[in-house]
Amino acid sequence: YSEGYGGGEEPKRYLLSELPLAGLRQGLKNVKKGSKVTITMASEYAYGAEGDANVQVPPNATLLAEVDFADMHSIEDPNKDGGVKVELFAKPGSAWQKGKMGSKCVIAYKAMLQGEGPEEPRTFKDESGVEVELGGDNGEDITLGLEQALELMVAGQQAEVTVKPEYGYGKAGKENWVGPDDTILYHVTLEKLEPAPSAYNLSNFQKKEYSDGLKARGNEAFKAGHTRRALRLYNAAVE
Repeated sequence: YSEGYGGGEEPKRYLLSELPLAGLRQGLKNVKKGSKVTITMASEYAYGAEGDANVQVPPNATLLAEVDFADMHSIEDPNKDGGVKVELFAKPGSAWQKGKMGSKCVIAYKAMLQGEGPEEPRTFKDESGVEVELGGDNGEDITLGLEQALELMVAGQQAEVTVKPEYGYGKAGKENWVGPDDTILYHVTLEKLEPAPSAYNLSNFQKKEYSDGLKARGNEAFKAGHTRRALRLYNAAVE
């Protein structure tokens, strides 16, 4: 019985919670990437009393799994509803500061439409050196989902981002590029990050001016039917 990769095959990707055996899910929780480990699984953590004839595992069998733990990425769901999923690749160097509302970013990104069945994703946008202000007026190219993903990243970091239509272009789509209710896939690199000014360094007048600006952009988003973006701006205005 074999699962995974070997003999020149490419590594397989799994969510830890979706690995097929309980013993693998538990055994890999604390393994460091790049490690090679052997996991011994009693039958109750593998195929149990019935076994599995499809993979030639008899009843009550103890399994040994040799695992090449090639890499590990965290996956974030900023809205806790599955609408935006961000697979973060390793942080470069010692960078730690993340963006927030008001931060200015320079990004490179490729935007693709999710293919159906075996179809490969189709790229409709491939840009670099794009300036983005989190919470700012960035035009229609920067979706709410992509903007939320940037808040989870540090300078130099890469991510794979999946944006469902409610955080993308919704039922309207976008010109001839994105159809109604299309899911968008992004590969994005946060090339530069300029942190937002700290509230502690702003005068009361500057704080009010900044808050009023967020409310005004929220009103514009609401009038345009972008309710989620509007709520995000309103919440930031009162923080």
